[in-house]
Amino acid sequence: MGEQIPAIFLFGVKVNTETEDEVLEFIVKGLQNSKKKGYIVTLNPEIIVHANNDRRFRDVLNNARLGLPDGMGVIWC
Repeated sequence: MGEQIPAIFLFGVKVNTETEDEVLEFIVKGLQNSKKKGYIVTLNPEIIVHANNDRRFRDVLNNARLGLPDGMGVIWC
């Protein structure tokens, strides 16, 4: 998944803000055009709070190709 899509940072954690269709297009293009491996994380408030207190965990989350909100708490933020 060669390109990056826009993101915001909540408490130092990258959260992608694109629509579902844009995220799906990014994933499909990445699977078709890249041999580079990557991973996607889903972020809920508990994960973000934990990452705020654990730099290594935060780095793992921020190195993901996508950080997708998992629940309304993150979306409302």
